[in-house]
Amino acid sequence: MFDIFARDGKGWPGFPKRSYAKLDQVEPLNAGLTEAAGAFCLDVVDADWHEFASGGRFDLSNTSALRASISDYWSYLFQRRVPSPLDPYASAPIYRIEISANPGDAHYKTLADLNEDEWILVELVDTGIFDADVFGALLQQVPVPAHLRKITRAIPQTNALNIVFSPDTWSDAQQSDIEGALSSVPALQYLIGIDVRQGAAIGLAEANQDIGMYFDLGGGVYRNAATRPTNLQFCWRKNAPIVLSHWDADHWSGHTSDPKALARTWIAPKQNMTTKHIQFANKLLRAGGTLHIWGNLPANISISLPGNQELDLRRCDL
Repeated sequence: MFDIFARDGKGWPGFPKRSYAKLDQVEPLNAGLTEAAGAFCLDVVDADWHEFASGGRFDLSNTSALRASISDYWSYLFQRRVPSPLDPYASAPIYRIEISANPGDAHYKTLADLNEDEWILVELVDTGIFDADVFGALLQQVPVPAHLRKITRAIPQTNALNIVFSPDTWSDAQQSDIEGALSSVPALQYLIGIDVRQGAAIGLAEANQDIGMYFDLGGGVYRNAATRPTNLQFCWRKNAPIVLSHWDADHWSGHTSDPKALARTWIAPKQNMTTKHIQFANKLLRAGGTLHIWGNLPANISISLPGNQELDLRRCDL
Protein backbone atom coordinates (compact mmCIF):
# COMPACT_ATOMS: atom_id res chain seq x y z
CA MET A 1 0.00 0.00 0.00
CA PHE A 2 1.21 3.50 -0.81
CA ASP A 3 1.85 5.93 2.03
CA ILE A 4 2.47 9.68 2.09
CA PHE A 5 4.79 9.00 5.05
CA ALA A 6 6.88 6.37 3.21
CA ARG A 7 10.42 6.37 4.62
CA ASP A 8 11.94 5.80 1.17
CA GLY A 9 10.02 8.72 -0.33
CA LYS A 10 8.13 6.41 -2.70
CA GLY A 11 4.58 7.36 -1.86
CA TRP A 12 1.55 7.76 -4.07
CA PRO A 13 2.50 7.56 -7.76
CA GLY A 14 1.63 9.99 -10.54
CA PHE A 15 -0.95 12.64 -9.79
CA PRO A 16 -4.71 12.72 -9.19
CA LYS A 17 -6.75 13.98 -12.13
CA ARG A 18 -9.30 15.48 -9.72
CA SER A 19 -8.61 16.25 -6.11
CA TYR A 20 -10.21 17.93 -3.13
CA ALA A 21 -7.72 20.46 -1.84
CA LYS A 22 -7.03 22.93 0.95
CA LEU A 23 -4.36 25.60 1.04
CA ASP A 24 -1.53 24.58 3.38
CA GLN A 25 0.89 27.46 2.89
CA VAL A 26 2.05 30.16 0.50
CA GLU A 27 5.68 30.96 -0.22
CA PRO A 28 6.70 33.75 0.03
CA LEU A 29 4.27 34.41 2.82
CA ASN A 30 3.18 37.80 1.48
CA ALA A 31 1.90 36.30 -1.75
CA GLY A 32 -1.87 36.61 -1.80
CA LEU A 33 -1.71 39.66 0.47
CA THR A 34 0.15 41.84 -1.99
CA GLU A 35 0.65 41.59 -5.71
CA ALA A 36 3.63 39.23 -5.53
CA ALA A 37 4.62 35.98 -7.20
CA GLY A 38 4.08 32.98 -4.97
CA ALA A 39 4.17 29.21 -4.71
CA PHE A 40 0.73 28.06 -3.55
CA CYS A 41 1.00 24.74 -1.70
CA LEU A 42 -2.14 22.60 -1.52
CA ASP A 43 -2.74 19.44 0.50
CA VAL A 44 -5.11 17.24 -1.48
CA VAL A 45 -6.88 13.91 -1.57
CA ASP A 46 -7.87 12.14 -4.78
CA ALA A 47 -11.52 13.03 -5.42
CA ASP A 48 -12.06 9.72 -7.22
CA TRP A 49 -11.05 7.62 -4.22
CA HIS A 50 -13.54 4.78 -4.00
CA GLU A 51 -14.17 5.36 -0.29
CA PHE A 52 -15.86 8.69 -1.12
CA ALA A 53 -18.50 6.96 -3.26
CA SER A 54 -21.93 5.82 -2.12
CA GLY A 55 -21.50 2.95 0.31
CA GLY A 56 -17.84 3.77 0.96
CA ARG A 57 -16.43 4.29 4.43
CA PHE A 58 -16.28 8.04 3.76
CA ASP A 59 -19.47 8.39 1.73
CA LEU A 60 -19.56 12.14 1.08
CA SER A 61 -23.23 12.08 0.15
CA ASN A 62 -24.46 11.22 3.65
CA THR A 63 -23.08 13.81 6.08
CA SER A 64 -25.22 12.80 9.08
CA ALA A 65 -24.10 9.17 8.99
CA LEU A 66 -20.55 10.28 8.22
CA ARG A 67 -20.39 12.61 11.22
CA ALA A 68 -21.62 9.88 13.56
CA SER A 69 -19.15 7.27 12.32
CA ILE A 70 -16.15 9.65 12.24
CA SER A 71 -16.96 11.02 15.68
CA ASP A 72 -17.13 7.50 17.09
CA TYR A 73 -13.90 6.52 15.34
CA TRP A 74 -11.85 9.40 16.81
CA SER A 75 -13.48 9.01 20.21
CA TYR A 76 -12.24 5.43 20.37
CA LEU A 77 -8.75 6.43 19.21
CA PHE A 78 -8.37 9.20 21.76
CA GLN A 79 -9.43 6.70 24.43
CA ARG A 80 -6.48 4.53 23.27
CA ARG A 81 -8.87 1.92 21.90
CA VAL A 82 -8.22 0.96 18.28
CA PRO A 83 -11.77 0.72 16.88
CA SER A 84 -10.94 -1.65 14.04
CA PRO A 85 -7.93 -3.54 12.66
CA LEU A 86 -8.84 -1.97 9.31
CA ASP A 87 -7.54 1.60 9.20
CA PRO A 88 -10.06 3.69 7.22
CA TYR A 89 -7.47 6.40 6.55
CA ALA A 90 -4.59 4.13 5.53
CA SER A 91 -5.55 3.96 1.87
CA ALA A 92 -6.41 7.66 1.49
CA PRO A 93 -4.52 8.88 -1.61
CA ILE A 94 -3.05 12.08 -0.17
CA TYR A 95 -0.76 14.32 -2.21
CA ARG A 96 0.72 17.80 -2.19
CA ILE A 97 0.34 20.10 -5.20
CA GLU A 98 2.56 23.15 -5.61
CA ILE A 99 1.56 25.82 -8.12
CA SER A 100 3.73 28.84 -8.86
CA ALA A 101 1.86 31.87 -10.15
CA ASN A 102 2.54 35.50 -10.95
CA PRO A 103 0.14 38.44 -10.88
CA GLY A 104 -1.77 38.44 -14.15
CA ASP A 105 -1.51 34.67 -14.66
CA ALA A 106 -4.74 32.87 -15.46
CA HIS A 107 -5.18 31.28 -12.01
CA TYR A 108 -3.33 33.79 -9.83
CA LYS A 109 -6.34 35.68 -8.48
CA THR A 110 -8.20 32.50 -7.60
CA LEU A 111 -5.17 31.10 -5.78
CA ALA A 112 -4.41 34.39 -4.03
CA ASP A 113 -8.00 34.67 -2.79
CA LEU A 114 -8.01 31.24 -1.13
CA ASN A 115 -8.12 30.95 2.64
CA GLU A 116 -6.96 28.01 4.73
CA ASP A 117 -10.51 26.95 5.64
CA GLU A 118 -11.72 26.55 2.06
CA TRP A 119 -12.08 23.29 0.14
CA ILE A 120 -11.69 23.45 -3.63
CA LEU A 121 -11.68 21.00 -6.52
CA VAL A 122 -8.42 20.95 -8.50
CA GLU A 123 -8.23 19.36 -11.93
CA LEU A 124 -4.85 18.38 -13.37
CA VAL A 125 -3.94 17.12 -16.83
CA ASP A 126 -0.83 15.68 -18.51
CA THR A 127 -0.26 18.55 -20.92
CA GLY A 128 -1.02 22.22 -20.75
CA ILE A 129 0.46 25.66 -20.23
CA PHE A 130 0.07 26.12 -16.44
CA ASP A 131 2.62 23.98 -14.59
CA ALA A 132 2.02 22.20 -11.31
CA ASP A 133 4.33 19.98 -9.24
CA VAL A 134 2.93 17.00 -7.36
CA PHE A 135 4.41 15.10 -4.41
CA GLY A 136 3.06 11.72 -3.33
CA ALA A 137 5.18 11.54 -0.15
CA LEU A 138 6.70 13.93 2.38
CA LEU A 139 10.17 12.57 1.63
CA GLN A 140 9.76 12.65 -2.16
CA GLN A 141 12.51 14.96 -3.40
CA VAL A 142 11.58 15.27 -7.08
CA PRO A 143 7.97 16.17 -7.94
CA VAL A 144 5.84 14.66 -10.68
CA PRO A 145 5.07 17.28 -13.35
CA ALA A 146 1.44 18.05 -14.16
CA HIS A 147 -0.59 20.94 -15.54
CA LEU A 148 -3.42 22.84 -13.91
CA ARG A 149 -6.66 22.76 -15.90
CA LYS A 150 -9.27 24.16 -13.54
CA ILE A 151 -10.00 25.24 -9.96
CA THR A 152 -13.59 25.09 -8.68
CA ARG A 153 -14.55 26.91 -5.50
CA ALA A 154 -17.62 26.58 -3.24
CA ILE A 155 -17.83 22.84 -3.79
CA PRO A 156 -20.83 20.92 -2.36
CA GLN A 157 -18.60 18.34 -0.64
CA THR A 158 -17.17 20.93 1.79
CA ASN A 159 -19.18 19.94 4.87
CA ALA A 160 -18.49 16.24 4.39
CA LEU A 161 -14.77 16.83 3.82
CA ASN A 162 -14.59 18.91 6.98
CA ILE A 163 -15.97 15.94 8.89
CA VAL A 164 -13.38 13.53 7.48
CA PHE A 165 -10.32 15.81 7.39
CA SER A 166 -10.56 18.24 10.27
CA PRO A 167 -10.21 18.08 14.07
CA ASP A 168 -13.81 19.25 14.55
CA THR A 169 -14.88 15.94 16.09
CA TRP A 170 -11.88 15.79 18.45
CA SER A 171 -12.14 16.67 22.12
CA ASP A 172 -9.79 19.29 23.52
CA ALA A 173 -7.37 18.19 26.21
CA GLN A 174 -7.98 19.16 29.81
CA GLN A 175 -5.35 21.16 31.64
CA SER A 176 -4.76 18.13 33.86
CA ASP A 177 -3.96 16.07 30.74
CA ILE A 178 -1.16 18.41 29.73
CA GLU A 179 0.13 18.76 33.28
CA GLY A 180 0.15 14.98 33.64
CA ALA A 181 1.93 14.49 30.32
CA LEU A 182 4.75 16.77 31.48
CA SER A 183 4.88 15.60 35.09
CA SER A 184 7.84 13.28 34.43
CA VAL A 185 10.02 15.95 32.77
CA PRO A 186 13.25 16.16 34.81
CA ALA A 187 15.12 19.26 35.95
CA LEU A 188 16.46 20.76 32.73
CA GLN A 189 20.00 22.01 32.18
CA TYR A 190 20.61 21.86 28.44
CA LEU A 191 18.89 23.11 25.32
CA ILE A 192 20.04 20.97 22.40
CA GLY A 193 19.45 22.04 18.82
CA ILE A 194 19.18 18.87 16.73
CA ASP A 195 20.59 18.99 13.22
CA VAL A 196 17.59 18.12 11.04
CA ARG A 197 18.61 20.73 8.43
CA GLN A 198 15.48 22.34 6.92
CA GLY A 199 13.14 21.78 9.83
CA ALA A 200 13.00 22.14 13.60
CA ALA A 201 13.73 19.80 16.51
CA ILE A 202 14.89 20.99 19.91
CA GLY A 203 15.69 18.80 22.90
CA LEU A 204 15.50 19.97 26.51
CA ALA A 205 17.87 17.78 28.51
CA GLU A 206 18.85 17.05 32.08
CA ALA A 207 22.31 16.95 33.66
CA ASN A 208 23.36 13.78 31.80
CA GLN A 209 22.22 15.34 28.51
CA ASP A 210 19.39 12.84 28.21
CA ILE A 211 16.48 14.60 26.53
CA GLY A 212 13.46 14.91 28.80
CA MET A 213 11.22 16.86 26.42
CA TYR A 214 11.20 17.82 22.76
CA PHE A 215 10.00 21.08 21.32
CA ASP A 216 9.13 20.09 17.74
CA LEU A 217 10.39 16.93 16.06
CA GLY A 218 10.73 17.68 12.39
CA GLY A 219 12.98 17.50 9.36
CA GLY A 220 13.11 18.51 5.72
CA VAL A 221 10.13 17.57 3.56
CA TYR A 222 9.21 17.71 -0.13
CA ARG A 223 11.83 19.77 -2.00
CA ASN A 224 13.83 20.06 1.20
CA ALA A 225 13.78 16.33 1.97
CA ALA A 226 17.29 16.04 0.53
CA THR A 227 18.57 18.24 3.37
CA ARG A 228 17.49 15.71 6.00
CA PRO A 229 20.43 13.77 7.50
CA THR A 230 20.65 10.13 6.48
CA ASN A 231 19.41 7.70 9.16
CA LEU A 232 18.11 10.52 11.36
CA GLN A 233 17.34 9.18 14.86
CA PHE A 234 16.32 10.86 18.11
CA CYS A 235 17.25 10.19 21.73
CA TRP A 236 14.69 8.11 23.65
CA ARG A 237 16.67 7.11 26.76
CA LYS A 238 13.85 8.88 28.54
CA ASN A 239 10.26 8.65 27.33
CA ALA A 240 10.28 12.31 26.33
CA PRO A 241 7.01 14.01 25.37
CA ILE A 242 6.90 16.24 22.31
CA VAL A 243 5.44 19.73 22.42
CA LEU A 244 4.51 20.91 18.93
CA SER A 245 4.81 24.62 18.13
CA HIS A 246 2.55 24.42 15.06
CA TRP A 247 1.48 22.03 12.34
CA ASP A 248 3.94 22.75 9.53
CA ALA A 249 5.23 19.35 8.41
CA ASP A 250 8.90 20.19 8.88
CA HIS A 251 8.16 20.58 12.61
CA TRP A 252 6.56 17.14 13.22
CA SER A 253 7.68 14.79 10.42
CA GLY A 254 10.68 13.35 12.29
CA HIS A 255 8.70 10.15 12.73
CA THR A 256 9.20 9.37 9.03
CA SER A 257 12.89 8.84 9.83
CA ASP A 258 12.46 7.51 13.37
CA PRO A 259 9.16 5.59 13.80
CA LYS A 260 9.86 5.25 17.56
CA ALA A 261 8.58 8.82 17.83
CA LEU A 262 5.00 7.76 17.11
CA ALA A 263 4.27 5.88 20.33
CA ARG A 264 5.01 8.95 22.48
CA THR A 265 2.96 11.70 24.05
CA TRP A 266 2.42 14.71 21.79
CA ILE A 267 0.98 18.08 22.83
CA ALA A 268 -0.19 20.22 19.91
CA PRO A 269 -2.15 23.42 19.40
CA LYS A 270 -5.60 23.37 17.86
CA GLN A 271 -5.13 24.94 14.44
CA ASN A 272 -6.43 24.61 10.92
CA MET A 273 -5.48 21.20 9.56
CA THR A 274 -5.39 19.54 6.17
CA THR A 275 -5.41 15.97 4.90
CA LYS A 276 -1.85 15.06 5.90
CA HIS A 277 -2.27 16.40 9.44
CA ILE A 278 -5.33 14.21 10.03
CA GLN A 279 -3.48 11.25 8.52
CA PHE A 280 -0.54 11.89 10.88
CA ALA A 281 -2.78 12.09 13.96
CA ASN A 282 -4.47 8.85 12.91
CA LYS A 283 -1.12 7.12 12.44
CA LEU A 284 0.18 8.38 15.79
CA LEU A 285 -2.87 7.24 17.77
CA ARG A 286 -3.06 3.85 16.07
CA ALA A 287 0.64 3.31 16.90
CA GLY A 288 -0.14 3.69 20.60
CA GLY A 289 0.80 7.33 20.95
CA THR A 290 -1.10 9.98 22.87
CA LEU A 291 -2.21 13.28 21.36
CA HIS A 292 -3.32 16.16 23.58
CA ILE A 293 -4.91 19.02 21.64
CA TRP A 294 -4.44 22.39 23.35
CA GLY A 295 -7.64 24.17 22.42
CA ASN A 296 -9.86 26.00 24.89
CA LEU A 297 -7.36 26.05 27.71
CA PRO A 298 -5.63 28.96 29.42
CA ALA A 299 -3.04 30.61 27.18
CA ASN A 300 -0.40 29.94 29.82
CA ILE A 301 0.22 26.70 31.73
CA SER A 302 2.99 26.40 34.34
CA ILE A 303 4.50 23.04 35.30
CA SER A 304 6.63 22.56 38.41
CA LEU A 305 9.82 20.60 37.67
CA PRO A 306 12.41 19.19 40.07
CA GLY A 307 15.06 21.59 41.31
CA ASN A 308 12.54 24.37 41.92
CA GLN A 309 12.18 24.94 38.17
CA GLU A 310 9.02 26.18 36.49
CA LEU A 311 8.21 25.25 32.90
CA ASP A 312 5.88 27.79 31.29
CA LEU A 313 3.97 26.81 28.15
CA ARG A 314 2.36 29.70 26.35
CA ARG A 315 -0.02 29.55 23.42
CA CYS A 316 0.12 32.35 20.89
CA ASP A 317 -3.22 32.95 19.15
CA LEU A 318 -2.39 34.64 15.85
